[in-house]
This record gives sequence, C-alpha cells and structure tokens, in this order.
Amino acid sequence: KNAQLASAEVIKKLALAADRVHLATVEATKIIQAASQEAALTMKKAIAKANRVINSAIEEANEAILQAVSQALASTVGEEEAEFFDLAPLKEKWGKRKT
Repeated sequence: KNAQLASAEVIKKLALAADRVHLATVEATKIIQAASQEAALTMKKAIAKANRVINSAIEEANEAILQAVSQALASTVGEEEAEFFDLAPLKEKWGKRKT
C-alpha cells in the first residue's frame, strides 16, 4: 500500500511538473510572438525611414545633375542659346519617380 501511495505521489508530481512546463511554454510562446510582432513593426519603420533617406538623396542628386546640365549647356552654347533647351521634361520625369 505504501508503494502504491508513493507511486501515486510520484505520478502526481510528474503531472504537475508537466503542467508547469506546458504553462511556461505557452507563456514563452506569447513572449516570442510579441517580440516578433514588435520586431516586424520596427523593421517596417526602419525600411520606411531608409526609403525616405534614399529618396531625399536621389532628389538632391537629381537637382545637382539638372543644375550641372544647365550650367554645362550655358557654358557650351551660351546663355541665350541655352534657353532653347527645355529641361522641364527631364525634371518632370524625375518628379514622376516619387509616385
């Protein structure tokens, strides 16, 4: 009878330990899911910020290119002749890139 009681006690303790492990696993899974969602949101924000930085740099480069082309035209053909070169389509094309 003592052996049966001892066996029952061991089984009970094993069941409780297994239940604690299960509950800890469920809690750990929740923590991992929350961290994963937070990481995904952080990545989305970082990507958006990186895109803004890159687009800003491209816009600045395009403006510098347009200015350099305008100056090159003026120095190559003269100020009066340079007015006949329409660079607006180039600027518009760069503007469409943003959308």
